[in-house]
Parts: sequence; C-alpha cells; structure tokens
Amino acid sequence: MDRSFLSRPEVIAASRKFVCVRLISYEDAEEMKFLKGVVTTRSGEAENTVFTIFSPDGSKTLVRASRSMKQGFRDAADLAATMDRVAKPFEANGEGTPPLPLVADVRLGVNVAACDNQPLVVVFGEEKTRKALQDKVAALAWSKEWRGRFVYASAAAKDLSMIEGAEGKAGVLVIAPEKFGRKGKVLGQADADASAEAIAKAFAAAMKKWQPQEKTFANHVREGQRLGVFWETKTPVTDPQEARARERGKSKGDTVERHGFPSRASITKQPRTCGPSERRWVRIASSAQPASSRASASTARRSGCSRPSGRRRSS
Repeated sequence: MDRSFLSRPEVIAASRKFVCVRLISYEDAEEMKFLKGVVTTRSGEAENTVFTIFSPDGSKTLVRASRSMKQGFRDAADLAATMDRVAKPFEANGEGTPPLPLVADVRLGVNVAACDNQPLVVVFGEEKTRKALQDKVAALAWSKEWRGRFVYASAAAKDLSMIEGAEGKAGVLVIAPEKFGRKGKVLGQADADASAEAIAKAFAAAMKKWQPQEKTFANHVREGQRLGVFWETKTPVTDPQEARARERGKSKGDTVERHGFPSRASITKQPRTCGPSERRWVRIASSAQPASSRASASTARRSGCSRPSGRRRSS
C-alpha cells in the first residue's frame, strides 16, 4: 500500500472529517465513466489512479484532481494540512454511526480481503434480514476495538458458493480469503438473531484462528504466473500501461485459470486493491471499503476520492 501518504497518522486523523471513498477499477462501467471525467489523461481514457477531494454534494473538486497524491502535495503533512483547511467550511450537522462499509459483492470482497491480508465479514440472508444485521455489525465495525480489522460484504445465502463452510439461511460469517482471492473459508459465524456482544465474540474467536499470508509483490506475482492465476475484470482495462503489463503477465503463465467473467480478455495481477489505515469509507459505485484496511506489498496502484462529510462520524 501507499506508505508515504495514506497510512501516515496525520492523514488518518484528518480523514475522519471526510467521507472517504475507495474505488475498485475496471469493475463498474458507471464508475469508470465518472473517473474519466475527473482527470484528463494522456490516453484520454480512465487510468489507474485518481485522487481528489469533492465538495459535499459532489458537484466540484476542492483540490486539483491528479493521478496520485505525490502530484499534488509535497508530503503527508502537506496533504493533512490541506484536508484540515478544506474541511473547515463544512460544519457537522449530526451524530450517528456510519453505514457498514461494503465491498460490492462477495466475489470482490474475497479478492480485496486477500489483497489487504485481512479477514472478510459477510452479512448474509434475505434483504430485510441483512439490513438489520448490517446496522448491528456497523456499530462494531466503527468501534475502537474493531475499526480497520475486516473487509465487509453483504450477500444472499445463494451467493456464497465460493465460501467453504458457509451454512444457514442468514447470519454473519468471518472468512479467511485464499491467497489469490478466488475463494474463502469460514473462520467463525454468528446467527441472524445474535446480539452485538455475541457477534463481537465471534469476531474475537475468528481472529484467533486468522493467519495472515506472508507475501511480497514480486513473489506473489511470480507464483500467480507460475500457477496460471489471473483476475478477470468486468470492464475492459483502459489504462494502456496496465493493459500491456497484464498481457505480459498473462503470457508468462503456463496455464490460465480463469474465474469470474471468462469472456473478458482483460487480466489484472493480484492483489487487486489497497487502502490506508483507520479511515472511514462508504460504498460508492462498484465498491468501497474501510480505510483501515492494511494492504499487502503488492498494490495494483489504487487510490480514490474524498469529500467532506458534512456530518460528524464516530472515530
């Protein structure tokens, strides 16, 4: 992950005044169309990555949009000072717990969790049941004890086929992602009618079983190429440099194990995305994720957008 800006304590502190959005490239056509309009690139297409700060209504940018924070700020202290200054005109208008920061679906949730080297929490069941559960889990997700410890997703029970050990009609699962983010295994579970205390106990028990993967970018990519593991994106990769890198990586594999959307030719290396520590993220477009996620060393050069929340969030 980016260790020069997003994981710095002063930036983390400043980010709590904002709604922070983490985008996942090449997974949602509307998201890619939006990003294309934020930054003008040499290719004229949406490219990894984008960083800017929007007004609360999203109508205008409050800092110059760029491909990275390094293009707009001297260092983390400069970014944090700018964020503090930009946030001042926007007063908080209420208290409350933010919504659960969800990745778009279980497929992406497992993949992002593998990248961030964190367990995945999935709230599953019928839509009405999930809504009540999400509110209950959100209170834990933003608590001091559990903030930044998990990636989150929500799904119907029928959408858990890639999760080994997933049982029942509704509840909360804590899942260990496979190294390459293709599947997961249940570490712990709480029933749909479980109290917040019972869910917290399930979290604690699962964390005792959780064993983070040891991996570096070079070794991870090399092993993935050796095994023929590639990630199929939902939309075409429009960043010319990344598209060429994908094709080079694909050609090095002896075999290709396709998964997700096999009709797509665009491939991306693993891990897929990354995010900084202890920050607040909300769902937007294809996905979003709590900024507290700790990415592995193999980032695929991801960043996102931030906007003043106009509302006080629990920190």
